[in-house]
Amino acid sequence: MFYFFLIIILSIVFNELIIKKNFLLDNTHFSKHKKFTISSLRIPFSAGIFLILFITLFNQDFNLFSLFLIIIIFLSGLLSDILKSFSPLLRLLIQIFASYLFITSNEIFIVNTRINSLDILFTNYQYLSIIFTIFCIIVLINGSNFIDGVNINALGYYIVIYSIIFYICKINNFVINFDFLIKLILFLLFLLILNIYNKTQLGDGGSYLLAFFSAVSLIKLANDNSYISPYFIILLLWYPCFENLFSIIRKIYQNKKVSEADNLHLHQLIFIFLKKKGLSSINNLTGLFIVIYNAIIFLISIPYMNDTKIILTIITLNVLLYICLYNKLASDLLKKDNSNRN
Repeated sequence: MFYFFLIIILSIVFNELIIKKNFLLDNTHFSKHKKFTISSLRIPFSAGIFLILFITLFNQDFNLFSLFLIIIIFLSGLLSDILKSFSPLLRLLIQIFASYLFITSNEIFIVNTRINSLDILFTNYQYLSIIFTIFCIIVLINGSNFIDGVNINALGYYIVIYSIIFYICKINNFVINFDFLIKLILFLLFLLILNIYNKTQLGDGGSYLLAFFSAVSLIKLANDNSYISPYFIILLLWYPCFENLFSIIRKIYQNKKVSEADNLHLHQLIFIFLKKKGLSSINNLTGLFIVIYNAIIFLISIPYMNDTKIILTIITLNVLLYICLYNKLASDLLKKDNSNRN
């Protein structure tokens, strides 16, 4: 634990140093989906740097080449944080290429969907499994970046996921590195505290890193423990994934560029709603509201983690609730804008 506490102390010192030196501070005009909620605050996107150091020091599941690919994923996001001109298409290509090398070198594929015909296809034509696995990882990476627009939302969400994983693995004696998992949860809690007090944020780099590492870790967990329904893993990751897919569909419907960031994600609409209510600390409150909701859903789902039908029903209800809430909040915002114009 000595090195664990050492990296926390070094993170605190380094974070204060970069704030004092105006280094790695968020230029909010770079990310429209983050600019809206953090306003004039300039928060360093240092959490990703601390997280990559933590994973490099404490991870025991992946070799040096795999760590190199994880770092590449992180750097593609960090460059996006720093350089406004860094192409979204180039970032996507880097994510795809690094994901391909990672899953093929570690043989981490989605092979069990509990749909017999699809499982047979994945078994007989491995390239289909590779394509599907990469698609799922990319959706999660970019969706996690979207939900990082308010404090607590991304970090809190993944803390809940890893806490759920720890619990179900402990009570069922599933194969997992408990020592690393405990350290990871504690380290994410440390970053969350800094995030709550506007001392750090994940940024694109941290969001990409946390999502990618979580994706491959959860796929590996599901492959090693067949009792867990693959749809329970989907449930754990449903929010950032659906946020991304819904955003793509929404932008296509609105004739907008899919790659262009905006401030019309669900957490931003909730932020506006809470702001109209005159509540304080709405940045933290918005993220907390979403995290608590998902935590409750995950806890309810634990007894049914092997029951595909029930888990699919819960996923469907979550998606329907998301759509209804989004339409309600978006409609109210549109009415307000029209009334202001008139």
